[in-house]
Amino acid sequence: MSAYGHQMEREYSAERLSSSGASDMESGIYMTSFAVAIFIGALVTVGLLVITLLIALTVMLQSCQSKSAGVVEMQKFGDDYNFCKIYAMHAELNSLSADSVPAFCNDVAVRSIEKGLYMKDLNLTVSMAEGYFGNVKPLDDGLDVVLMDVDDFSSDPCDNVALLLRRRTAIQEEGFRIASVIGSQMEALTGPSLGKRIFKLPNPIYYDVEYHNESTYTLQKNTESKEYHDI
Repeated sequence: MSAYGHQMEREYSAERLSSSGASDMESGIYMTSFAVAIFIGALVTVGLLVITLLIALTVMLQSCQSKSAGVVEMQKFGDDYNFCKIYAMHAELNSLSADSVPAFCNDVAVRSIEKGLYMKDLNLTVSMAEGYFGNVKPLDDGLDVVLMDVDDFSSDPCDNVALLLRRRTAIQEEGFRIASVIGSQMEALTGPSLGKRIFKLPNPIYYDVEYHNESTYTLQKNTESKEYHDI
C-alpha cells in the first residue's frame, strides 16, 4: 500500500474514535461530588419523613382504637347505671329489700361514685332545691322549717315511716310549719305533713344495704372480741 493510502487510513480511524468518544460522552450523566452528596442527603431526609409519618399514623390509629373502646365502655356503663337507678327507685317506692336489686348494681353504684355520676345527680337535686327556696319567702315569725333526714334508719320500712310521722307531728304540735322535706331515704318522704315540696336525694347505698349492715355487724363483733381479749 502506498504512503498516501496509509495516511488516509490513519485519519479515517482517528475520526471514528473521536466520533465514538463524543457519542459516549453525550449518553452518560456526570455529577460532581457535591451534587451527589446533596442527592443522597435528600433521599435520607425523604426516608426519615416517611418513617416519621408511618409512626405518627400508627400512634393515631392506636389512640383512635383506645378512644373508641373507652366510648363503648362508657356507653355500656351509662346504660347499666340508668338501669340500676330506675330499678333501685322502684324498689324504694315499693319498700322492697336489697335482694330485689340485681347484684351487679352494687359494682355500678361504687363506680358511679368514682366516675362522678352520683355527685352530678346530687348537685342537680341541690340546684333544684336552691331554685325553689330562692323564690319562697318565709313568714316573719320564724316558724317555717325544712326537714332533712340525717339519722340512720332501721331495716324495717314500716318502723321508719311511723317514727318519722311521729317526729313531724311533734314538730307541728310545737307550732312549726313544715315547708319542705329533703331526704335520700324514701321512708322520710312518705306519709302526711311533708310540706309544699319534697326533694329526693340520690341514694346509691341502697344497692348494698344488706352488705353494709353485715359488714357493720362483723366489724362490731371483731371489735368486741378484740376488747375482750385485751382485758
